[in-house]
Amino acid sequence: MKISVKAGVLDSTSMFTWDPLLVDFGEILEGEKGKIAVELTNRNSMKKELTVISPPSEEYIKKYKIKKKKLNSGKSTKVEFELARDIPIGRFYASLTLEAKGDPASRITIPIKGQVVKEKSPPSEETQAKAAPKKTSAKSQSKKDLSTKSAQKKVTDK
Repeated sequence: MKISVKAGVLDSTSMFTWDPLLVDFGEILEGEKGKIAVELTNRNSMKKELTVISPPSEEYIKKYKIKKKKLNSGKSTKVEFELARDIPIGRFYASLTLEAKGDPASRITIPIKGQVVKEKSPPSEETQAKAAPKKTSAKSQSKKDLSTKSAQKKVTDK
């Protein structure tokens, strides 16, 4: 099955911006709950009301919520996404398309993706190396201890 989506995803003239640019649930266990929020900002000089043009597929997103639909200039709101519980194993893609009420030129699409698995993959060697505590030599540790003692002495001498 091939899914294609055509959307204007953030350009310098976009009325709205959002962060993060991709709602990525990453790797999730089958049946696991998941929630992610993005912050949507009105970059227009006028107050705008958000209108949903195309909601995300209920097959993947149980519900979504836009905290404030009316946004003043420069103000932001949270858009929350909650995963459906019975998503089939494999990758999934969805999106939420919004626009300012009555202004089709302001239309944006927020992409959503993830992968449902039976069990999580073990972390890669690179991930494990980043998570491992750094080893310090006795010499560098003693220098660190001396500089800490020196800093503590300066504070107590004042």
